[in-house]
Amino acid sequence: MDSVSRVISQARENDRPHASIPERRSDMWEHLHTCFVREAKEAGVAGRPRCRTLFLGDSITEAMRGTQFGERYDALDARREVFERWFPLNEARAFGISGDRTQNLLYRLCNGELSFRHPPGVVVLCVGTNNLGRDQDNALDTFLGIRSVVLEILQRLPGTRILLTGILPRGPAIGMLPSMPPAPGESNAYTRQEMRSDAPGGGRGA
Repeated sequence: MDSVSRVISQARENDRPHASIPERRSDMWEHLHTCFVREAKEAGVAGRPRCRTLFLGDSITEAMRGTQFGERYDALDARREVFERWFPLNEARAFGISGDRTQNLLYRLCNGELSFRHPPGVVVLCVGTNNLGRDQDNALDTFLGIRSVVLEILQRLPGTRILLTGILPRGPAIGMLPSMPPAPGESNAYTRQEMRSDAPGGGRGA
């Protein structure tokens, strides 16, 4: 058994879905997933604009729609407006769901969200922060999850280029208290650390 298979096998033994194994969520997530599948199938059909650039990810991507978990927020209007200004012909789609890990996005891709009649030219992928920040996955698990997502895209959209972004920093700066409570189900790993106002580098991002 190679090292990758061993890591995945250990995750299964711990009764915990591995970052590279598709996992379904429920409630509003299912509704959003269904909406994205419909948008993918309708793009470029019956006179509708084609999707030439597809953004895939979690809350960072969903914010481009001005929503978080399907609910619109005034504070996100500016992000939506910027997105629409840079893609004025409605030829871009943002398929992001707040809280998604790599395994959740992988499930979505395996179940219809890449069902475009005309494949997009570029996919912009930003995912993995929730694996690290919520699931407390290590770097290898998170890497394997991202790799699985990339391979799934390449298999289903062989002519599409992929722009893979880095995982953005999260959490408060060293020595600073969180500005907001953790999301449901997210352990506050940052407040468990010793927060000292005189900590070196207190102004840096986490």
